[in-house]
Amino acid sequence: MHGVYSDTALVLPSDWLVWLATSSVRLAVYRLQGWHGPLRLLHVGGTAAFFGAIVLLDLRLLGLLGRDIALDALARVVLPITHASFAVTMLSGVLLFLYDPIQTGSHSWFLPKLVLLGAAMANAAAFSVPRRIGLRRIGGGTLTRHARLAGALSLILWTGVIASATANHEERPLLRGRSISRPSLQTLE
Repeated sequence: MHGVYSDTALVLPSDWLVWLATSSVRLAVYRLQGWHGPLRLLHVGGTAAFFGAIVLLDLRLLGLLGRDIALDALARVVLPITHASFAVTMLSGVLLFLYDPIQTGSHSWFLPKLVLLGAAMANAAAFSVPRRIGLRRIGGGTLTRHARLAGALSLILWTGVIASATANHEERPLLRGRSISRPSLQTLE
């Protein structure tokens, strides 16, 4: 499907975005216009805290940071921050998406961001399974090749999520013939 910003972008289906934009849930969120700024602040702040915590954990998994700190000890400190900031980021992100689903869902990098987000979450879920390569199995011992791979993949995927979000924000101009026309000032008088 083509977007308004690119002929090559994979974007969410426009029919679904229009349906969502006219849904009662979206209209309820849109009525909370005074909360848009604070929601953006929560989203950016939550993202920063989450990404910072993930980077610390991933660098430790790669053996590039705090080799003298046991991984399970670091995880006990970092994971609660990671979980709380992820919850804040996801909740605020969903509300921001519902605030204007057509514009947000039409960006060229929004769907890739969601795909990378899903892949990063799957990587985190696979890594946390204790019987495979999870933190409980590693404890304070030597990191396995699988743990290092999970850390590297996590760092790459979460960086991709951040890069996609940044690309969404900077995406301009609209393609010729795909811009939204504005009524002339004469028709508004």
